[in-house]
Amino acid sequence: MDKLKNECIIQLKNLLQGKEFTLIHQGEYEGLQYTTNGIMYNPWNPDELLFKIQVKYDSVSEVVNVQTLGLSESSFTFKIKQPKRAAILLLQYLEILDQEFIECIHQFIIENESFTCNALQNMDPTQKIQFINSLIEALLSQDLPVLDLPSILLEDVFTEFQVIEQINQQQPRGYGAKMGI
Repeated sequence: MDKLKNECIIQLKNLLQGKEFTLIHQGEYEGLQYTTNGIMYNPWNPDELLFKIQVKYDSVSEVVNVQTLGLSESSFTFKIKQPKRAAILLLQYLEILDQEFIECIHQFIIENESFTCNALQNMDPTQKIQFINSLIEALLSQDLPVLDLPSILLEDVFTEFQVIEQINQQQPRGYGAKMGI
């Protein structure tokens, strides 16, 4: 099994040679609302959209909306009412979004490498999951693939529009303030 794993890793590294999964940023202002998109295309087929993330921030209502489509799909909206909780929630969401995205990209890569895909067909479901996880771990340990994580785009938006600063500057109110939350 180690020999098969090593051969799959070699094939995957060859497939990824010189390829990057880059988020192309596009932003637009509309009054007090800012929308930014990150779009990622398949590096082997530039016409195929793999992933899109859209972030909308309304500075008046202090509402942030995040939607993703493609390999990983999600929708998340929050309003900055309780600043510290909003910051914690945002950080947790970014962590989940990045992890889901990494898993989806790796799955996509493994499914598109013929030698590895053929090797997986002969495995039972448990072996398959363990083998895929070991391949993903091996790729990650070699910083492969080269990719932009969705959280980078979100952090850029929140930094540019000082969302984090607004969260940190607001004083906690109500019961949470007494609890130090």
